[in-house]
Amino acid sequence: MIAGLSAGGFGTVNAVFKYPELCISAAALSPAIYSPTPPAHSSAMQVAPFQAGGKFDQASWDRLNYTASWEGYKSKKVVVPMCINSGDHDTFSIAYHSAGLFQKLFEYQPKLVEYRVVDGDHEWLVWRDTIGDAIKYMSGFASRPQVAKP
Repeated sequence: MIAGLSAGGFGTVNAVFKYPELCISAAALSPAIYSPTPPAHSSAMQVAPFQAGGKFDQASWDRLNYTASWEGYKSKKVVVPMCINSGDHDTFSIAYHSAGLFQKLFEYQPKLVEYRVVDGDHEWLVWRDTIGDAIKYMSGFASRPQVAKP
């Protein structure tokens, strides 16, 4: 299972799409998966992986965002159940961007994606109040490891 919030949600979605064979389920809480471009006040505009010459670089963003891995994910024919959520007042409009991700997943794996929009901003209260449901969702796809008898 893999999960993350905000930038960790970005990483979760990207890891699932690049390496679905390694994941049994996933949760992306308020994932910073802006498409096509992060908002001006997002930290994504200022971190090294998405910069060239000290400024935000759209080509780097496009290359590293989940949209670049979407077709590869589908071609592997390994489906990873995913739970996505966001606050309805998220300052980065993540509910909107997450809806786009949900729609892609819903069209591809309709019974193996959940999307929730709850009251709140891009904040710990949203994640604290929803992480239990996300873990319950993810755990529903896990099984106990088989232990060899001595």
